[in-house]
Amino acid sequence: MHEHPDVVNLMPPGTYLETLDHPSGESRKIELAVFKEHRFAFYFWNRWNNTESNLPPPTLVTIDWHRDLAPPSDEEKKGLDHLDLKEEDKVSTFIWSNLNTHNDSHLLSAAYRNIVGDILLLKNYGNESQSVYKDCQENNHRILEFKTTENLENNLSERLDRRFILDLDLDFFIKGKVYSHQLNEVEPYSESEIAEIIDPYSALFQQLFRRLEGITIATEPRYCGGILKSNKILRQVMGQLFTDELEWKHLMQ
Repeated sequence: MHEHPDVVNLMPPGTYLETLDHPSGESRKIELAVFKEHRFAFYFWNRWNNTESNLPPPTLVTIDWHRDLAPPSDEEKKGLDHLDLKEEDKVSTFIWSNLNTHNDSHLLSAAYRNIVGDILLLKNYGNESQSVYKDCQENNHRILEFKTTENLENNLSERLDRRFILDLDLDFFIKGKVYSHQLNEVEPYSESEIAEIIDPYSALFQQLFRRLEGITIATEPRYCGGILKSNKILRQVMGQLFTDELEWKHLMQ
């Protein structure tokens, strides 16, 4: 695991990082990052990609209500082109001040700099689709959008990727489309509905666990009906995966 003597002070504002045992049971560690603004995930994806820079970038598996597939603007591309990805403090400052504050361009910004490889998106609206995005070095990144965990799991079972990153946006677990001014109208998924998606014993998660490099979680209270509902969803998602001591539940059997 890559370490920096003062990593906490390098991270984007309001982010929190935990070190966990690897969910495969192997004697190595991974990290779990939690933050409010989804674009801050870029920092951690880059951090984890830098730990194994001799390998192809990890495939990103993202679970999100919003697609977040806006391409970086020309201005963002200029900044990305000049960004030294080894300088974590500069990366942190850049994503805070330069990436789109609508939090919808971080996926393709990361692909643009080849921080992530293919992007597999589980969403709960729209049609399933496939596309290709070309990065700054002319590498192709496949963008695959799924509507069901079964279709996502089937794709994972056919892949030979050596590394995955799991990215969760908690607004996935909201029924219908929510705007920040509709907080009282927001209905989160029930605990049982969340358990159907976040199931550490499922074939989907078992495949992810074997090759997992890290987990990012965006709490996005603005789109979850406020901080209380966002925190409740976070507790339920974390409770599906971990004990109160942050031990993997599926390894406790």
